[in-house]
Amino acid sequence: MYDIPCVIFAGGKSRRMGEDKALLPFGGFETLTQFQLAKFKPHFKKVYIGCKSKTKFDFEANFIEDLQEFEDSAPHVGLISAFETLDADAIFVLSVDAPFFNIEHFERLYQQMNTHEAIVAKSPNGEQPLCAIYKKSVLPHLKVLTEEKKYRFSYLFEKIDVKFVGFEYEEVFTNLNTPEDYEKAKLENIPHYTYEDYKHWENEWEIIDGIAYAMSPAPMIKHQSISSKIARILDEQVKNCDKCHALLPVDWKISEDTVVQPDNLIVCYEPKGAYLTKAPTMIFEILSKSTAKKDKTVKFELYEDEGVKYYIIVNPDENVAKAYELKDGRYIKMIDATDESVKFELGDCETTIDFGKLWG
Repeated sequence: MYDIPCVIFAGGKSRRMGEDKALLPFGGFETLTQFQLAKFKPHFKKVYIGCKSKTKFDFEANFIEDLQEFEDSAPHVGLISAFETLDADAIFVLSVDAPFFNIEHFERLYQQMNTHEAIVAKSPNGEQPLCAIYKKSVLPHLKVLTEEKKYRFSYLFEKIDVKFVGFEYEEVFTNLNTPEDYEKAKLENIPHYTYEDYKHWENEWEIIDGIAYAMSPAPMIKHQSISSKIARILDEQVKNCDKCHALLPVDWKISEDTVVQPDNLIVCYEPKGAYLTKAPTMIFEILSKSTAKKDKTVKFELYEDEGVKYYIIVNPDENVAKAYELKDGRYIKMIDATDESVKFELGDCETTIDFGKLWG
């Protein structure tokens, strides 16, 4: 893990995109910024988001806001703010809209940093000043150039010892500047994650077929209340069943590239280790704005394929729970439950859930 701080610049104006590119969904993450964070966090002790203001982000991270003394929003200002904020002799900077620059590319830059003030990637089309390592010795030059409003990096490179590291492929430095760039990148270059990536990530995530899904922001109060009630009901129902156990969210590792965390579940075997490896008998997913589509489509098919006997999709906004039972390899709807009591067979045991008790 690298000691050098990684700073992802996410303060651009995104004029050609027509909306803030840092907040666009990408690679299964709610935002491009979170995608970049997840990619680099396993490799750096500290990863920061450089921005004009952190108020536009609705997730937790380490933010470096532009110093208030600067009116302009420019990479020079971001670099000055980063060096003035951090106790670091050098920083690695990356533009948020360069999603295909990865840790292997960084390592090529890092190998050159001993004797130069800046180590900058260079693609077939030219220099890439926001895929670079800068040492603190460049700070005085940055301040002078910013006062003069000379924001082209060529002015800076004329004044410092800079090493350009050549890369053979332009695709590494693809920037998402336009809606067309964005759509093409989504279709052609979705990264494939594994459990090895997943176990290093902070906050709540799931990966399904190698695609990462953010489980944030945190569940609403009603969501948490319903989950707690389900947990109490399931605990009471299976307490006399030696084979079955009611669980709160726990990792179910289906394969190396698929790990999910159901909201509530029953397993009818003795769970062992850090995660489940066999299918639960019953799963509850409580819909939220950020997970509803996934719960009703991707997870529906996943749980069906993996042989989960009962899948209950709980809609807290409409006070209804759609219960499905697996028959002949396909889910068949049992009921749209509002205040009904429904019996579920769990092998040698059974449980009866009074759905009317979930909503009050």
